[in-house]
Amino acid sequence: MRDRTSLIIPTLDRPAELARCLGSIAKLRRGFDEIIIVDQGDPEPTARIVADHPRLNIRICRQAVRSLTRARNVGVEQAKGDLVFFIDDDTTLDPGYVETAADCFAGHPEVIGLTGCVEDGQEGRAIPWRLCKRLTAVLLLTGSFRWKVLRSGANSYSVGVILGKLRFCRVQSLPGCHFACRRSVFEDGFRFDERLILWGFGEDIMFSYRLYKHYGPNSLAYLPEFKLRHYGSSVRSLTDEAAVRMQVIYRFIFWHQEVYDGLFFNALCYLYSQMGFSLSLVKQYRRTPLRTLRAIVGSWAYLLRHHREIVEERVDYNRFITQD
Repeated sequence: MRDRTSLIIPTLDRPAELARCLGSIAKLRRGFDEIIIVDQGDPEPTARIVADHPRLNIRICRQAVRSLTRARNVGVEQAKGDLVFFIDDDTTLDPGYVETAADCFAGHPEVIGLTGCVEDGQEGRAIPWRLCKRLTAVLLLTGSFRWKVLRSGANSYSVGVILGKLRFCRVQSLPGCHFACRRSVFEDGFRFDERLILWGFGEDIMFSYRLYKHYGPNSLAYLPEFKLRHYGSSVRSLTDEAAVRMQVIYRFIFWHQEVYDGLFFNALCYLYSQMGFSLSLVKQYRRTPLRTLRAIVGSWAYLLRHHREIVEERVDYNRFITQD
């Protein structure tokens, strides 16, 4: 008997993206046994889009709190499948998406989490330029040539993704826009961290790296044939400055909670890597470089004053992140 499959799609006021996503799901060779859309925004557009796909077994769950991690957990509580899939609403799936993943899980009983190829518009960029960019990241401890979580807290994908030669392999993390887990993961009590608000920068790495540490080095895998396209969206729930503050603070939380081993060398790796992280933030938000720099400096000042309170959950760092 084949495994039942559940798909969880959190969405927040992106009807065009959701419509495109469901359109691709309707064309799958093997469909999902159930689709759970966790709607955090205006319910009417979502209801109209779902009505256009009567053949898909879709349930809509309403959630008033705008939180990706909470939306994922709501979907988990509702899901009945043996395999639980998570995607973003701004993606489209390869026609063989479900059967490819199901076959991999069936052939590798030790694998509890699976991800695959994410096509995102980077394919056309020159490989030498992308390799130079990766080498710079390696020197700044913000990247690696392997798929791993570094002592600096940075998460890195294999250089084989750039070269297009990465085959089935074991990994240490799963990207949030695209992965699947066995139901046993959630029966063992694992959930997404609801302290992280809105789109919750790094929520995927925090969740999946915990699985890697708990279940062992063979538990997470990458399969290139298991693929989708991630378009990205222009809809933003935070200002650029707030997004910068979120990334700095949430990176620290992940590093201290999941990576830090109490040794000075580990802390030195984290501190050194912040140069590279800061440069990447300035590049990411290059439309407003001065405001980005002020947000970075302000975030570091906040960390220096409150790092103990953050670790011990004695301060509302989310209020700092979302301040005007």
